[in-house]
Amino acid sequence: MLTRLTLHRRVVLGGCALTVAAYLAAAAFLLADLTIAVWIVNITTLFYILVVRTLDKRYDRAFARASLTMSCAPRLSGFRVADRGALTREDVRSAGLFPIRRDGRELVCGVSIEGRAEDIQIRACELTAYCEMTGEKRKLALLTGLWMEARLPGDIGVRLTLAQHGALDPDTAASFYAAQDLERLPLLEDALRDQFTLYADGAGAKMAARFARRCVPLARQAAKARCKLLLCLRGDAIHVFLLGRSLTFRTPIRGRLTPEIVGWDRFPELSLLLELAKETARRKSSP
Repeated sequence: MLTRLTLHRRVVLGGCALTVAAYLAAAAFLLADLTIAVWIVNITTLFYILVVRTLDKRYDRAFARASLTMSCAPRLSGFRVADRGALTREDVRSAGLFPIRRDGRELVCGVSIEGRAEDIQIRACELTAYCEMTGEKRKLALLTGLWMEARLPGDIGVRLTLAQHGALDPDTAASFYAAQDLERLPLLEDALRDQFTLYADGAGAKMAARFARRCVPLARQAAKARCKLLLCLRGDAIHVFLLGRSLTFRTPIRGRLTPEIVGWDRFPELSLLLELAKETARRKSSP
């Protein structure tokens, strides 16, 4: 894996070096023949846009896949990573985190991972989707972030939602969750009280305080990553959406690639979601 990644990096570096050399050649021709210099600049610019930038973006995705494999595979059995996720509109709609657009284009999914930790199925996927806003006129908001899902071994039988202020329009959030027969509950956790609103159905109200307390680590990580958090426990799954979070990132092409650099954990939310899922499944009957 590191060998292929290193080769890919060298190809990108070679393309960058060739681009710089071509621009230097164009500068040398400025005094001798302006026409040739202009042609060299134009051709070099096209080469950079069409070839070098494409190689660079592919390297970013390859680095992300390698990094996710090295850091996440030890925590998940049957681990799989893909360039395009298989998340569907029905998956997002049934979770009830935000009001997805009823018609129009499908979701846009990016890099995704899947795997199992004991009896919990994990899925994470970069997601871009349209959210329908509440109001006199129909409005759409584009939401881009990271979708995470933990399937529990059994149905918990409750519905709980934790929504960070600013993730959705306040009127949209209030009407959307009210339509699901969820009531707003007081938040007792100091770490959540000023930034989040907690919603629950009748059954969920009994375990709302305990569940909110278990969500604090994820909320703190979201703040550290400068993301907005939407989280819900619904039936046999915990769904999470982190607005502004991504599994891919700009990757420096300089320096030597080592297992420590590539395998450094850039997805700490995975461990936090696993811990939350295990605690929820273990204490589902606790008040």
